[in-house]
Amino acid sequence: MKYVGITARGENVNNKWSSYVSHSYINALKDVGLIPLILPLDDNIDPLLDLCSCFLITGGDDINPLFYNEENIHCSKICDLEDELDFTVLKHATETNKPVLGICKGMQSINVFFNGSLYQNITNHQNSTHLVCKDQETFLSKYLDKSFQTNSYHHQSIKLLGDNLKIAYQSNGVIESIVSTNYPIFGIGWHPEKEHTKNNDQIFKCFRDLIV
Repeated sequence: MKYVGITARGENVNNKWSSYVSHSYINALKDVGLIPLILPLDDNIDPLLDLCSCFLITGGDDINPLFYNEENIHCSKICDLEDELDFTVLKHATETNKPVLGICKGMQSINVFFNGSLYQNITNHQNSTHLVCKDQETFLSKYLDKSFQTNSYHHQSIKLLGDNLKIAYQSNGVIESIVSTNYPIFGIGWHPEKEHTKNNDQIFKCFRDLIV
């Protein structure tokens, strides 16, 4: 059995935290034969990490700019617990060479983890659709078309590309997908779990195929 650790996102109501994951992620993983395991916002998740063969870092709110050495100018919603969970997962994955797929915020977490930075606010990418085009040949491009339409929900994007990362797909100069050259780790800027399309489904097949 191949367990996928999915990073939970948090909600604080009356000083009580809840950890949650959208079922769209869970269904997309089950469709390619993987078993989801939710990783809660908790300090001690090492036993859960050891159980997992790979990890999905989900979308969410803005990453704290302190993690890429900038002041907060345009970030309205920040949850340090989410950021710390993402980075804990990435640290474990790089130490054990386990695959990681980062979606939307998850892609940005990958970039920041590898010493990259972000544009804190961009326009024309929230609640819209756009064309993405292949930028470089990567293991991901073997699964996807050279260009295709995607959804778009993000108001931030990659500024300085992280160490040993390649741009896989872009949209008019905005980085929409990245791939690590050292690890089986990649990120997607849109939300492939939200819509069944040929290319979106292929992303999860690529992720599954990275598992040894």
